Amino acid sequence: MPYDIVDIDLEVDAATLPDQTYSDALLVTVTAEEPSGAEFGEINRYRSSADVAEDYGEESDAHTAAQAVDRMGAEEFHVVAVEDAVDAAPDLSALDAVGGAIDLVGYADYEISTDEEDIDTLDELVGWAEANDAAVVAQYQDGREYEDDEAAMEAAHEIGTEVSSGHLLPVAHKSDADVSSHVLGQLATNEPYFDPLYDADGYPFGSEAFDPALIGDPGTAGTFEGGDEGEGPANVIINVAGVTVLSNSLTTAGVAADERYIDVTRTKMFVASEIEDALVGLRLQQDRIPFTEEGEAMIESTLVDTMDDLTGGTDAPLAESEVHVPPIDELDEGDRADRVWTDIQIDGRLAGNAHTFSLGLSLSA
Repeated sequence: MPYDIVDIDLEVDAATLPDQTYSDALLVTVTAEEPSGAEFGEINRYRSSADVAEDYGEESDAHTAAQAVDRMGAEEFHVVAVEDAVDAAPDLSALDAVGGAIDLVGYADYEISTDEEDIDTLDELVGWAEANDAAVVAQYQDGREYEDDEAAMEAAHEIGTEVSSGHLLPVAHKSDADVSSHVLGQLATNEPYFDPLYDADGYPFGSEAFDPALIGDPGTAGTFEGGDEGEGPANVIINVAGVTVLSNSLTTAGVAADERYIDVTRTKMFVASEIEDALVGLRLQQDRIPFTEEGEAMIESTLVDTMDDLTGGTDAPLAESEVHVPPIDELDEGDRADRVWTDIQIDGRLAGNAHTFSLGLSLSA
């Protein structure tokens, strides 16, 4: 018996309006001691950091991260404790219990250095995220721990190259705060297609500045964002006009990759989820979708309505979209015998987000 009604080949540059449960955040705390009020592998939902303190302790990494997410306005989030095995990445098998129910995930107050164990730990989490259509936010080791800013940049590039993924949003910083949890909270309180670059609200923590010469754009050699020959780029916490913001929204996939921006990755996953929900809803609401012109119209109407909700206007993720449902006479007899309506095509163009501006100015007296 088929359990998956919809099989999607995800090649859409696209994404109904955001579902309120889509941006569900999970904080993974790596600890050697089992929390007093929670068990290893137990995934709990919280609405306040105070409740996290009761289960994990006021001085715990989980509580620190929960305070950051709370401060960014998230109404609820999840926490799970995983055991910090000696000289090995933690066991994340507990996350399989939530599967696709989590869309954002990050380590609670955990900084990634170039140590092999740290990289393995991050790689483990990103691997889970890729398999479950989630995005990971990770903060690199405090830049003040390195000899100089250039050494911090080289470390960021090394980590990003080792864990190269369109699902990973890396953040370099010089702060005492749980930076990644603040960014996670920021993403959790916005639409899936939200671009964290230059968010006008800013972050409520301080961060010392890196050398401005090392802050650049994708593809700019010798900068955090440019990566090491395009590999393993990183975002940086910077200050613009008195507001603490993220220098970019790059993933570690590489500056030439289709998924070099985290909002592109999340939009594609969101679109696929909305399309699947729409078609599953149609299938469950109708006793019969016949292999006729009427069936074609039912499918096309459902998909067009879904995509139209996402297209046009300043707040929509898509600039344009098009749906093609092949007519009955174009379907292969074998597919019809298997009761599969094949070759449905949805094309969309992302509206994108202008990051910077370039212009010419001529003045005359």
